[in-house]
Amino acid sequence: MDSRELDTRFRTMQAIWLAQALGVGMLALVVFFLLTVAGLSFGALEPRLLYLAAPVLVVVMFVGLTVGRRMEGAIPRDLEPAQGLQRYQTARIVAAALCEGSGLVVIVMSLLSSQPLWALGGGAACLWFMFLGRPRRADAERFARPSG
Repeated sequence: MDSRELDTRFRTMQAIWLAQALGVGMLALVVFFLLTVAGLSFGALEPRLLYLAAPVLVVVMFVGLTVGRRMEGAIPRDLEPAQGLQRYQTARIVAAALCEGSGLVVIVMSLLSSQPLWALGGGAACLWFMFLGRPRRADAERFARPSG
């Protein structure tokens, strides 16, 4: 795989990751704004449920990172470079999606329970885990190298 193709694929992977992260961040800020500045109040969900759900969702975020790393570790070294890079991309996207989904659940729960700080906290936790699992150029190059 030549350098130009690797650059293109890595930039695409970064764009996907960034879009997921920005989506979570923007939703967290919008929910915080709706509940504080706009004064929107739902109260459809008992706020105490957030204390039960948040730890579970943080564990899911951690599991997302672990699953991504395990998927990465299971990539055979004898694959063609394009296949190795494609599997690496899949592993990073799966990890980010699990983190993103958990963060979105916390943010929506904060909206339904009218708890604005939970939206910021859930968004921040999600973004932290996504940052930890972000695609890395060195990893992409490792999987894009021909074996042998």
